[in-house]
Formats: sequence, structure tokens, C-alpha cells
Amino acid sequence: MKRIFLAFSIVILMFVGGWLGYSYWQRGALPWNNPTLIDVTIEEVNIDHRGVRVTGIAINKPTIYQMEGDEKKYIFPLTTTLTDKVIKIMVRRSAKPDRYTDKETVTIEGIVYPPNRYMNFDIRNKWEAEGYIFDENLVIIEELED
Repeated sequence: MKRIFLAFSIVILMFVGGWLGYSYWQRGALPWNNPTLIDVTIEEVNIDHRGVRVTGIAINKPTIYQMEGDEKKYIFPLTTTLTDKVIKIMVRRSAKPDRYTDKETVTIEGIVYPPNRYMNFDIRNKWEAEGYIFDENLVIIEELED
């Protein structure tokens, strides 16, 4: 009986340890914490970063969102200038963009993910139809919730 309990306990500890390790590797922090944020520019952001703080120009039109359960997550590009047509960062957040503002300067604090995690061909096609080009090192930043 003690051996079964010991084996069961070891399996549970391995599972919990694996989950915590994966969470730390994926987010740069344990599940109940936010990662340490570093200040970077749009040009410096890459997939090796975890928690970042970046300032740029958010392009809110067209307004694109994804459903996550009952919540809408808005996704938009962050560029360096008003006329920049190359997208290096897509931002995903819960806050709805102002419907009267096409472009605005924002500071985003979030976690960097590869683009295939949240972007599909529909999103890519909508922005390409607007005349934008996606950088080969495209990343998605999911904004941290307060």
C-alpha cells in the first residue's frame, strides 16, 4: 500500500513540476506571477524575449477581434511611424480600441509569443488587403491584464 501511495505521489509531483516548468519556460514566470518587463523598441523585439514594454503606433482600423470564451480579444499591429507598412509586432488585448481613432501612440506591456499561436490566415489577409507587409520575424505580444 505504501508503494502505491509513493508511486502515485511521485507521478503527481512530476506532473506538477512539468506544468510549472513549462509555464515558466513559456511565459518567463510562474503561472501566478507576471514576467519581469524589459524596455525594448519595435526593432529589438524578438521571439527570445518574454516580458516586454514597447511603445509604438497602434493601427486600429480595421478592427479585428478573436473570441476567447465569452471575451473578445482585439488584435492589431504596432508600427514605428504613421506611414510604416511593415508589421513586425501584432498586439492582442482585451481593451476595445476607440472607434473614432484610427491610429494612436500606445505603450504595451505583455508577453511575446510566436505568430502562429494567435494569428490565422484571415487576420493576415485582412491586413495585407490594407497594403501592409508582415516582417519575417513577426511576433505577437499579448498584453498583460492589470
